[in-house]
Amino acid sequence: MNFAEVVFFMYLLFPVVTPLQRQIAYAFGKPELTQKEEDEKITGIRVYLGLERAKTEAADQTELPVDSGEADVPLPGGLENPEFGPQSEGSVLAQEGNVAADAAEKQYVNSQNRLRLFEYGEEQLSFNQTAQGQRSIVSVNKDVVTRRQYDDAYHILNTIVWKNGATTKGSIIVKKITYTYPQNEKIANDAKPVFVVEERPVEKKLMETTFDSSGNPVLVVYSHFEDDKDAVVAKKDDGSDEVLPQKKVIDKKTARSFNAENKLLAEEETVYYEENDPLRYGKKRPATVTRKNVYAYTLKSDVPDFKFYENNVLRMATVYHNKDEYENTMYFDGGYVVKATYAHGRKIMEILYQNGSELKRQKFE
Repeated sequence: MNFAEVVFFMYLLFPVVTPLQRQIAYAFGKPELTQKEEDEKITGIRVYLGLERAKTEAADQTELPVDSGEADVPLPGGLENPEFGPQSEGSVLAQEGNVAADAAEKQYVNSQNRLRLFEYGEEQLSFNQTAQGQRSIVSVNKDVVTRRQYDDAYHILNTIVWKNGATTKGSIIVKKITYTYPQNEKIANDAKPVFVVEERPVEKKLMETTFDSSGNPVLVVYSHFEDDKDAVVAKKDDGSDEVLPQKKVIDKKTARSFNAENKLLAEEETVYYEENDPLRYGKKRPATVTRKNVYAYTLKSDVPDFKFYENNVLRMATVYHNKDEYENTMYFDGGYVVKATYAHGRKIMEILYQNGSELKRQKFE
């Protein structure tokens, strides 16, 4: 098995332990293989990455095979020319299978003397390039495997992190991040992602982020998946019930706006939850709570003026007179207002109002 095959079959490390993971795995293009076929592939990948030894290897053989594939990654620190040798104490440059077993650091090269695998203790880092120009980096740190894929201009396309187990069933996806760019025939060199999706299958959580043309996150949606109890469950041929399909439930949204200088103008968070329904005993109804921060930039101070709203009700405001003096006002239910004045980092006065009438004034030395 060469590195290209390892990358192609890497998805076999993704087990299917929940319906959501099965949907994600098939979305990756995973075919429906038998357990035996998957175990054979996973064993080959683990042997290749050095996580276990092949049955035919000698008991004292600890080297990883040197791949003959072409990886378009220059050697670090002057190692483009192997005669320069490793650049750190206790390291070794692996060529033609000659690897020092006690070397702390190993660099494996391909036929063009380019780095294809780097090993340091239990950490391994591999590189690959497809015929379409896409590049990938696979890193292994103990039982955690991370794969990052890039296009030919080094725009990151996706990141997948999973925890490796002894078998395919024992391995789980920890996180998958997918990046979407402007829809052009080819991604421009300076292009930034317009949409990023982060999936956490084990936790059944999802985070979707939308970016503006400057790369600012203007909308973030947090969701989770749960069984759709209203779905019709069919019977399988063996008489058992089909697994309940998953439905997406939104937990929170954060919307932001920015000015032409990419400074944050407003940030509004909406939290979705369920509360007791006063009209139906023992029943729940959908509810939301919103919190909003509004910023105003002036020439009086480097710090912007600030207002905080809760469910569209003003709760706090801070206004700067200059960089060292500002006024903070807090608004409470019942018409109570507390206004405090600060100067040079100290509170110098506090006034309590109710419905516009002053109730108490206190000065601070």
